[in-house]
Amino acid sequence: MQVSVALVPPEGVVNEIEAIIDGTPGARAQLDVVPTGALRLPLIGLGNLTRPDVEALCEHLVELVAGIGMTPRIGLAGAVALESPDDPTVSLGIVGDVDGMIAVAKALPPMVSDFGFYVDRRRFVPKFTVARVTAGTTLPVLQALVDKLERYRSREWDLEGVEVLSRVHRDDGAIFERVHTLYTS
Repeated sequence: MQVSVALVPPEGVVNEIEAIIDGTPGARAQLDVVPTGALRLPLIGLGNLTRPDVEALCEHLVELVAGIGMTPRIGLAGAVALESPDDPTVSLGIVGDVDGMIAVAKALPPMVSDFGFYVDRRRFVPKFTVARVTAGTTLPVLQALVDKLERYRSREWDLEGVEVLSRVHRDDGAIFERVHTLYTS
């Protein structure tokens, strides 16, 4: 199974994001919208693992992640779009204890390296991607979505843990199923 560790926003926040996208005419037709079951902030990718390997890794990480001893309070707010010529993403920014959230994210790679995994730390980008621009995206639709995301501010939540996720392919796109929650305190 394809395994990663990520932050997943609470269900109510995910529903609000879906409502923003659904309330933007043309967004679903013109943008590559991230499916509801795939809305997450990837922290590290671990690749293809067998179920026994995932269970052993989670067992290894439980105490280490709890040793982080932090529960940063974060939320989502503000649009982050097309930050560079090779970045087609439309995302929500992170607000609240961003430094605490980044500290949690940075603590993970050394923990998995103890288990034989080596992670490219440069891939972590602190933003929640909600869609990607396509060749068929028009400026009015993109601007309408960016404007709505810019006005959005989710409720904040305590980041009590990170999720070990397994990628599952469905007819409506790839989603992620929670394998294990690793609590950070």
